Amino acid sequence: MTTDLLARLEKSTEAYDEAVKRSEQLITTAEKREKKHVEELAKLEAQRAEEVRIAEELREKIAEKKIFVARLWRLGVESECRRLREQPSKADMRT
Repeated sequence: MTTDLLARLEKSTEAYDEAVKRSEQLITTAEKREKKHVEELAKLEAQRAEEVRIAEELREKIAEKKIFVARLWRLGVESECRRLREQPSKADMRT
């Protein structure tokens, strides 16, 4: 009977050791996956930050271009008005 109990105890110990080993493997696998996920997330966050920076830079450039175009248009209109004022009118040409 004692040998039977010892054999059962040995089998239980082996089963326990196997369960612990499997648990450790699962924990290690989960830790590796988590580390990989954290690294990937950090990479995506850095990429997103770069995209935001580029978008802000583009918005600034677009705003600058709009101002530039408005100034050019205003200059064009002003020079056309000046040209028309300086051009003799049809009434002046008849006399």
